[in-house]
Amino acid sequence: MVDDGAYEAFAKRNNNDEILSPVDGATLKCLFLENLSIWLNRNRNACDFRPLIRKVLLRDQEMRCSEEEEDDVEPDTINDYAFLLANYRSLEDVLFIWKKKSSSTMDVFMSLRQYYLVFCGVDETKEFLIKDGSKLATDALEWIVLCDNAGSFANLDDYIERMARDFDARDYVD
Repeated sequence: MVDDGAYEAFAKRNNNDEILSPVDGATLKCLFLENLSIWLNRNRNACDFRPLIRKVLLRDQEMRCSEEEEDDVEPDTINDYAFLLANYRSLEDVLFIWKKKSSSTMDVFMSLRQYYLVFCGVDETKEFLIKDGSKLATDALEWIVLCDNAGSFANLDDYIERMARDFDARDYVD
């Protein structure tokens, strides 16, 4: 529960006494996660935030945006954090992202972009997964091959550029 002082500090706008409508804990979590993703993006070169981003993705089931929701955090929020993680272009994150995509709800599976699996390059990712050889890697490789054969990665560089531009244009929400 958020105490009144913390709520008032959060809810005041433009140094006046106008208080926004009451905000419940679930809404605060969503606002926090969205603003945190914007901050992480703006400060991505300051240090390696991958451990924090991974924790958010791992804990999303505990951070639903409302108590009525049966699913995890909004798929858009998970996409934001997966994009931030993929943007570090580390092959070791490929299996982490695949595990999130393949072990979550159908909404998350369908909305988590396949592009995030190949930010390091399609061929490089395939080679990495072949070398890994685990069941998880084999499943991810199968999915990537299917997507690649369907032409899904034909505009990968354009997609990455557009996502980065869109993310950079975001402003904090209150």
